[in-house]
Amino acid sequence: MTRREFVGGALAAAGAGALGMSAAGAAKPGDIRAVYLSIGTGMWWSEYCEYKGRMIVHEPTWRRLTASIAEKGLNMLVIDIGEAVMWPSHPEISCPGAWSVEKLRAELSRLRSMGIEPIPKLNFSTTHNFWLGEYRWMCSTRKYFEVCDDLVRDITDMFDRPRFLHIGFDEEKALAQGGCDLAIARGHDRWYHDLCEHVRSCEAHGARAWMWSDRGWHDKDFVKRCPKSVLQSNWYYDEDLQGFDPAQANEEFASRLNLLASLDKAGFDQVPCGSNWKSAIQRGSKIKSNRSMLELMRLCRDTIDPSRLKGFLMAPWSTLNEAGEKELQEGIDIFAEAYA
Repeated sequence: MTRREFVGGALAAAGAGALGMSAAGAAKPGDIRAVYLSIGTGMWWSEYCEYKGRMIVHEPTWRRLTASIAEKGLNMLVIDIGEAVMWPSHPEISCPGAWSVEKLRAELSRLRSMGIEPIPKLNFSTTHNFWLGEYRWMCSTRKYFEVCDDLVRDITDMFDRPRFLHIGFDEEKALAQGGCDLAIARGHDRWYHDLCEHVRSCEAHGARAWMWSDRGWHDKDFVKRCPKSVLQSNWYYDEDLQGFDPAQANEEFASRLNLLASLDKAGFDQVPCGSNWKSAIQRGSKIKSNRSMLELMRLCRDTIDPSRLKGFLMAPWSTLNEAGEKELQEGIDIFAEAYA
């Protein structure tokens, strides 16, 4: 299953300082300790069909979770935006009930007052850009880039010139879009061309691009062709219980683990991503859900140069409403415990 499918199940029922780590895998204060939350749903096809036309954010849940992030000493929140704000330049892609610019800014101010740095995320992967509405069908055209640049300008303005802008760019496969009316996936050179255009747009508006790194699992050109300025989040959740030693994992999972070292050797800054999401294999085992985050931190301590290991990201991958609150809170708790 892909991560998109993982998130589908959940919805149906996210550089400061070098890292110095103890033997237990804990980091010194000052580095990125980021949690991912999504206020939009238009990054996933089946859920976009189900939820389109309304906001799903349960505001008491949002406030409880963000308060918990602050209380536990985590210092960054990566917010997936999608269709969930009223876009000044393109209101046609905003869903009814979307947060106004004023409301979003008020929430961002509240986060900052609690010591949380808010970072926007706009996923431009064709597997996760259903939130773009009709513009996703125009992928790679002049109009597409004009619209995307408008949105980057809007969001960097709303976030008061954030340090980073997460552009997603993960899992881009036509087969991962099963059930949608038009599946789009960019080929090799076109994918890199468009990636560089999105990176340029971020930098033109004062933000450093941040992305998921999974393209590098199978594409050996990734570490050579991706701009070195892009902050990388390789993600590993040990879905098949392959463990955290590349020499012991099968070829598929070893490639994911080995990418951490390849990115480091190529000179990329990294914020590796873990999760408390549990696959069917993990649920059937007796292994505790906090294991993968702790083991990921230990591996990264041994693999990545401290000057390029900028912190970690926790992505609980659950819906920001009452139904998803338990899993989201669990992710926050596990992540905070890893740093204790």
